[in-house]
Formats: sequence, C-alpha cells, structure tokens
Amino acid sequence: MTDPKTRVVAIGEVMIEMARGNDGRFSTACGGDTFNTAVYLARAGVDVAYATALGDDPTPTASWRWPRRKA
Repeated sequence: MTDPKTRVVAIGEVMIEMARGNDGRFSTACGGDTFNTAVYLARAGVDVAYATALGDDPTPTASWRWPRRKA
C-alpha cells in the first residue's frame, strides 16, 4: 500500500507588489499570505491548487505566470 500524497487547495487573493529599483524603474512581484504559503508548499513538493477571483485587466494574466516560474 502506498502513502497518500498531501494535497492542498489555498483560497485567497494575490497581491501585486511594485518596487522601484535603484535605476528608478518599477518591477512587479506577487504576494499575499495564502499565495506565499501555496508557493512554499509547492516548493516542498506538495500538490497545490490556488482558488481566487481575477479581474479582466492585463495584471491578472501576468500574476499567474509568476508562480509557475517560482515554484
């Protein structure tokens, strides 16, 4: 018999963080307590899904590319 794998569904909102660099340009990143927890769990090998609502502007599209690169 095999051990069941841990699976998690995180429910929350994603914050878009903007930071100004030394060159004066802004960069964006994603954050938020449930979002960060989902990323950390995925890095630890846990099967994670994330449930949230997204707006219809360009920012949500960019925010969902970020965790796939970071996990």
